Amino acid sequence: YAEKYTGTTNLEEACRIIHDRGALIAGVTDGANGSYFVWPDGTFYRCQAFPQEYVVDTTGAGDSFHGAFLS
Repeated sequence: YAEKYTGTTNLEEACRIIHDRGALIAGVTDGANGSYFVWPDGTFYRCQAFPQEYVVDTTGAGDSFHGAFLS
């Protein structure tokens, strides 16, 4: 989604574009590579994913991530 919305594959740049378009906190997930955020003050953060030995199914992973982030 971030690539289609912003026109870039660079996730830091995508976060900054989303932030510049009005999002207070911009976040993009990248599966096993973790997630990326731009905070209200413009600070960029990269959060590494927790390594998993065995993944059964990733259905709903993004929904769960964003629900936890928003809570």
